[in-house]
Amino acid sequence: MKSVFTWRREATHSLTLAGMIALPLLLAACGADEDPSLPVCDETLCTVDDRDDNGDGVQTTVVHAEDDDKPIYFSFAAPGEALSAEAIDAGAWDLSFAQTEIRVNGGVSGDGGVEVTWADDLGIEDADAAPTDGWVSDTDDDVAFAQDKGWYRYLLSKHIVEPRARLYYVRATDGVVYAMEMVSYYDYSGEVRYPTFDWIALGSEG
Repeated sequence: MKSVFTWRREATHSLTLAGMIALPLLLAACGADEDPSLPVCDETLCTVDDRDDNGDGVQTTVVHAEDDDKPIYFSFAAPGEALSAEAIDAGAWDLSFAQTEIRVNGGVSGDGGVEVTWADDLGIEDADAAPTDGWVSDTDDDVAFAQDKGWYRYLLSKHIVEPRARLYYVRATDGVVYAMEMVSYYDYSGEVRYPTFDWIALGSEG
């Protein structure tokens, strides 16, 4: 006969396992409202200039990151389309996207030396000189964009992924620091798995 402790432990494990299975299904099944302010993108990756038509130099990139085991690779220096296998093998990438996971070409994820830091409660309009400390890269414990609660939160009441109010700074493989704000996990029509971000170059370091 199983003890009460054993039954509770197995029940807890089953509930935890069920939650782990259910969350990706929720993320996949639920969409958001249409947002005409977002670019229309029918490719794997698209970048547009000045989507707000205000002349601020901000660019917006939309990534169709549908598969968790087939990341899409992006370079700030060549943002027009998803990188080719040759460019990826050459290490010419800065960020990769696989559903909600964002990896950097640094730490345990790559040899490009890419690092990020961030400031909460700021947006791309607040982009200025990057902080001098707090730079991190991907580790065995957490990728950089998952640290400090991560780049998004999941709103259970609405079943949507919502980016945190956070401005990231990315020290890229080309030696330039870029400011970056995640603005959506959905495309203009509300379809899921389209991580979208605004970004602007701040200048080269050293």
